Amino acid sequence: MPSINFNPAGITALQNFNLAQTNLSRTQSQIATGKRVQNAQDDPAALATSQRLTAQKNGVGVGIENSKAADKMLSTADKALSNMQDIMQSMRQLAVKASNDATTDADRTNYQKQINDYRKELDRIARDTKYKERHLLNGDMKDTAAAKDATATVLTNIAVNESSIQGTAATNLISELTNHAVTISKAGNNLDVTFQIKLVANGNSVDAQIFASNQTSTPGVAATPLTTISGVNVSGGKDVDISAVTGYSSSGLKFHLNQVDSSTDVGKTAVLRITSYDKGVTEDKSVAFQVGANAGEEMTIGVGDMSSTGLRIAKLDVSSSLAAKNSVSMIDDAINRISDERAKIGSLQNRLQVSISNNETYKANLEGALAQEVDVNYAEAVLQQTIDQVKQQASLAMLTQANQSQQAVLGLLQ
Repeated sequence: MPSINFNPAGITALQNFNLAQTNLSRTQSQIATGKRVQNAQDDPAALATSQRLTAQKNGVGVGIENSKAADKMLSTADKALSNMQDIMQSMRQLAVKASNDATTDADRTNYQKQINDYRKELDRIARDTKYKERHLLNGDMKDTAAAKDATATVLTNIAVNESSIQGTAATNLISELTNHAVTISKAGNNLDVTFQIKLVANGNSVDAQIFASNQTSTPGVAATPLTTISGVNVSGGKDVDISAVTGYSSSGLKFHLNQVDSSTDVGKTAVLRITSYDKGVTEDKSVAFQVGANAGEEMTIGVGDMSSTGLRIAKLDVSSSLAAKNSVSMIDDAINRISDERAKIGSLQNRLQVSISNNETYKANLEGALAQEVDVNYAEAVLQQTIDQVKQQASLAMLTQANQSQQAVLGLLQ
């Protein structure tokens, strides 16, 4: 029925025109931005996936930057520790010189001054080494460490009571047998001391004079023995209890001297060193480096107190030959402590480099996956644009014809 109030062909043509116009606008926007998914209605599932991928990609990127910053921080600490080891090598040379009996007391006084200055520089480096205001070597980054028992180590054990029979094994001055082992108070000793046992003649007998590195010495005056064990040439030898000597009770140090020969062993010496109990570290101040995109993807490290106190070399003494020998051993321990810290730092730096390389690859893969989800396929988009343009033009033409057919009703009124 002809009607001027209802034009179904025109309405249908208009709907198709509007749809074609909407599709064309979306396609042109995709071409302009390079993104297939620009809002939730484009592809809800792809949008949700893209947000997760974007979060991972951005997080991995930050993790890479964090790893590089962590590597720079550790490099700063390692370089400072390297300088400290160079200083301690110089300190060790002075201590070795001072341990030589050809060195005069005046020389030892000068060596002591140099060692004290070196120690102050070690403390300054430990105090002032920072990365972005974070102290690295003063214990602010220390992690927990297990307690270490006090130890007793025979450094030099001379052969005594040697037999004239060819092939017969000699015994050592300090017994290291199970039934005569060197014992020490593992948790009670607070002394770092080197003992020298020297065999001296006493008439037809042989005595063992024991000197300690922490004894007070007077320049130009022969050192007085800490204690003397008489008659070590008797059958079975003699037991020694250093813990019975005033000032050494905490050591719990006991050992056995084997029988010596009064005619051939006089003048021989042995050296025994004890180290103090280390209570360890119970407070954890280690730092964590966030190297990944998600919580918990981190690497941790702690660097102990590298000051002279932390390294247990705050009281180095080279005023006597024996004291200098003890200082050599203490410096060696400190050098080893720093080497352990540097090894730990270097190992983590290697891990960081592997993490950076892995994360860069991971990030590239995430970018590829994200592009697959949201980026537009230009070949398809251009083809779709052409289709939408043709539909738009066809709809407009049909709308024009529908309007013209509606005007035919006017012919009936003429």
